[in-house]
Amino acid sequence: MAKEEYQEHDIEHLLQKMPRLKDNLLKEEIFQAVERKMNKKKRYRPLLVPIFASIAAIFFLILFIPSIVQKEDTDLSASKDAKVGPFSAATERMDSALSNAQDKAIKESVVLTDATVNKTAVYKDHLTQYDVINYGFITEDAITVPISVMMPKEARENSWEAQFKEVAEKLPLEEWGFSETPPQFYEEVNMEKNNEEIFLHLKENVDYFIYGEHNFWNALQYSFRYQDVKAVNISDEEGNILNFGNMGKIGKIVIDHTPHTNYYAYTLKNGATYVAPSELSYSSLAEALEAMKNTPNDFYEPLLPKEVALSVIEQENHPPIIRFRSHYDLMNGDKTQQMRMMEGILLTAKDFGYEEVEFQNLSPEEWGGFNFSEKVEVPYSPNRMLFETK
Repeated sequence: MAKEEYQEHDIEHLLQKMPRLKDNLLKEEIFQAVERKMNKKKRYRPLLVPIFASIAAIFFLILFIPSIVQKEDTDLSASKDAKVGPFSAATERMDSALSNAQDKAIKESVVLTDATVNKTAVYKDHLTQYDVINYGFITEDAITVPISVMMPKEARENSWEAQFKEVAEKLPLEEWGFSETPPQFYEEVNMEKNNEEIFLHLKENVDYFIYGEHNFWNALQYSFRYQDVKAVNISDEEGNILNFGNMGKIGKIVIDHTPHTNYYAYTLKNGATYVAPSELSYSSLAEALEAMKNTPNDFYEPLLPKEVALSVIEQENHPPIIRFRSHYDLMNGDKTQQMRMMEGILLTAKDFGYEEVEFQNLSPEEWGGFNFSEKVEVPYSPNRMLFETK
């Protein structure tokens, strides 16, 4: 019989004539039986083998697909009733555990990142635990460097003005890198504080101006600029006004809290580096920051790289907005230099009278203890050094 003579209606007719079958075999056994039948070589005419294989497959589909579908529906229904809840809960617990692990890894990464860079200035939150005394130390290069000495509040024994002199006598200047600087004059003054004014009584047998009148003036400015002192009254021990040479007789020095200056890095001969204000004054914050790319003399080092471009928006009664024109990543480069740059910018903003600064186009948002997605508080004073009296 030729293959093309079997049409679709012939196959249907044959199926209808066949008796109804009922088989209690497991489906696995039927699979195996069909497989054996299909793989076993019999002496059927070659053209009939495909036909009977198709018939067997059709029988299998007709007999077993309904039961399989019914069983799967039952399994799915039971699964919904009995297993979806626990499985879903387990999945949620697993997702939660993975999320917690990721959060922990991110937090540890931030901690490790922050551990590589530290702020160098004093901030307002330090003032809750520490007393701060500021000094302007004159170096042999005739550069005045402001140092902020922090001492635990519980160590305070005397008044602030008494501590000013006593601490000056005990400071480890050699350890801080000032070993080659001339002796400072702070221990040679008697000081009183009355509200917002300081009264300095200088001794007659001490040459306070050995470093020049201008450096003496700078040292006093840096000692009281960062505190609530408005003026320093200067006299000898008998109350007489002193003659400042070229500057003439000066009985009072007004402390300038907003000198409109900027900051640079200054390195002592032993390698210790601090930030120091310049003696120049600028008309705007933008001008002062731009000048920080170039050194005004052979002793200072720029805090801003030349390739860094900043735009500054200053508005009345509003923190300045400092925007990096090209995206700047603080994770690149030397982290210590990056910190000096950021604190130099903030200290310069402070010298223009600002208490906060907004930064834009800067990443990461949280770095070195700063959160640049919010307004950033300016430092209280530069170059903090912890000193514990013994």
